[in-house]
Amino acid sequence: MPLDVPRYAPEAMAESIQSPFASGVVSLPLDVVLLILDTVGNLEPSSDARKTLCICARSCQSMLRPSRVRLYATVVLSRRQQFKNFGRTLIWNPELALMVKTLHTTFVPADLDASRLLANELPLSSHAIRSMTNLQELVICGLRETILRDVDEPRDFSVLEAFFESFAASCPKLTCLRLRTVQFGEHAGFVRCIAAFPALETLELEGVRWMNIGRLTKVDIQKALPAKIRILNILLHEHRTPYWDFTKLYWGAAVQSLVLRVAHWQGIHKSELTGLSALPHLAHIDLHFTDFDISGAAYVLSSITSTSMRTVRVVHYCQMNHDMPQLYAILKLDEILDGPAFKSLTMVTWCFVSNFGQAQMHLYSTVYLSRRQAFSSFGRTLRSRADLGALVRRLWASLQAWGSVDNMKAPPLKASAVAQMTNLREFDMAGVFSLSSDEESPPSPHIYSFLLSLACSCRQMTKVTLRILSFEEYADIVKLAGKFVCLEELSLRGVSVTSLGRLPARPAQTGSQKSLKALTLRHGDSYWASRWDLTLPCWSASLQNLSLEVPHEQTREDYYTGLSCFPQLISLHLTFTDEDIRLVAAALRYVRSTAIRQLTFVHMCESQSRDSALDELGKLQLDDLLAVAPYLDLTSVVWRTVVRPGREHDAADPLWKNGIRERLKGCESRGILRCSIVRL
Repeated sequence: MPLDVPRYAPEAMAESIQSPFASGVVSLPLDVVLLILDTVGNLEPSSDARKTLCICARSCQSMLRPSRVRLYATVVLSRRQQFKNFGRTLIWNPELALMVKTLHTTFVPADLDASRLLANELPLSSHAIRSMTNLQELVICGLRETILRDVDEPRDFSVLEAFFESFAASCPKLTCLRLRTVQFGEHAGFVRCIAAFPALETLELEGVRWMNIGRLTKVDIQKALPAKIRILNILLHEHRTPYWDFTKLYWGAAVQSLVLRVAHWQGIHKSELTGLSALPHLAHIDLHFTDFDISGAAYVLSSITSTSMRTVRVVHYCQMNHDMPQLYAILKLDEILDGPAFKSLTMVTWCFVSNFGQAQMHLYSTVYLSRRQAFSSFGRTLRSRADLGALVRRLWASLQAWGSVDNMKAPPLKASAVAQMTNLREFDMAGVFSLSSDEESPPSPHIYSFLLSLACSCRQMTKVTLRILSFEEYADIVKLAGKFVCLEELSLRGVSVTSLGRLPARPAQTGSQKSLKALTLRHGDSYWASRWDLTLPCWSASLQNLSLEVPHEQTREDYYTGLSCFPQLISLHLTFTDEDIRLVAAALRYVRSTAIRQLTFVHMCESQSRDSALDELGKLQLDDLLAVAPYLDLTSVVWRTVVRPGREHDAADPLWKNGIRERLKGCESRGILRCSIVRL
């Protein structure tokens, strides 16, 4: 849901604080002054309204305070300097803090990381927060992790929770809280933060996530139960983990109005909806679904047990086709709404949104194709409506429905359809694989033709992920990667080749080789040892982030000589299994980049005991390796051990972490070591 708040920036507001013209006196009735300022405040664009209010504040004494009240009623902060200026303004003039009714903050990911916040890095000082005692609405956007997805290290969200709790303790009149793209360390911490606001009545959550469930104490639950939240608005973004469970919100017992939006193609799980029975006073529900996800509406309504229901509103974003009447009949909404929970209904609203730009953009922004019929239907749509292809930003494709490469007689999407997706940015495709056989599928010319048409037509593609695919020649991958002129992230997971093919002696610097910044290689169990080589062309010298994982007992030391080919490498992520961890030292000796700052090692202990794994770590003598160039400027060394459940593999056993720290004393003393034990 867009957050549309007028942008009254604090830099311009500061002009009205001390004004040489504010001492003038103009004899105007107060109601005339207020009428003028209300008219000025409604000017468009909002920047003109802000500037004009500043002029009014400087014009005469009678307009000074009313102008300030309108300037500071809604404050929008987005840049780091704006936070600093606003904080200083409140310190200089505490009276202005009492005028702030709505605070809209957007944190730029490049500036702040939710999992690495330090107490002295909070965007607003505790003094500034304590002074805004009349704050009624708080909007926080963008407090999330900014480190790479593949870098796994312990996170500390305690400062983030303290930041929220400082508002709860200082702003007793705050009744509306809106969080957008905010990530918590634990669901328990999320519940504690929400329960800390004593007067909260409206809560809007868009893209709110957490890493783990965590544990709530009895005291935490007792604090959450008296919450007075009446309106709950939730937008479930894609890839949400873990799923929502309304029974564990605790502060949701008073909810009377629920708005639930589900991102397209993500569907909704029944386990997420059974908890709606924990909302005994629910009276109004507003559901938003897209295309065939509308089946989730039946799940939601069937899970409601509140006997106070008054209104039901369903918004269905979809393109009208012959399947819709049949789909609506399958939902059996008449039978559901005839149940005991809906005996007091006064209104049922069904909104079908279709055949205009906003609905189409919502429908086609992210497309997921897995059934053969879905591929053919989507292809026909793009060929008949070329304008819809330009709306596609992310395409997720799975070819498993073909069952075998031999069954694929043509590319999954024709080139004429692919050519319409000119604005495609992300592409993720999984090939055909067999669950009953370890043999890899042979290369398919039709799959390669499909990928080549994507590379040639989608010139703005920045991220490509290929999973479980076979190529005839390594040279085909080189040619394919070179066609993606704006490629920044490339991920090859389980990709194999039959032969090297004919490689150019001096490959030209293609667009992708100049722009590629992140590379992930997850090799399959076959073919990889004699085929893959980091020194071969395709991999860009401008690479900054590299993640490698190779099969157990198939690793060679000379494979890592290619690490010397990346002079701008900043982050290196290596995954090994059991005794293969001994190759960590060999890999580090080949790194030549003086820009290296982050190292992440993942040790998969599938058969090793704790003592054996720690002995292997001690033999590496990593402290000696990391005490010389190019590792002198390291800021982070992460050691993550993944263990199987068992007496000796208890992830909570302190002997694991203590043993790792004992063998990496040098990194520990430098303050750069982070270690974690994860159960497989």
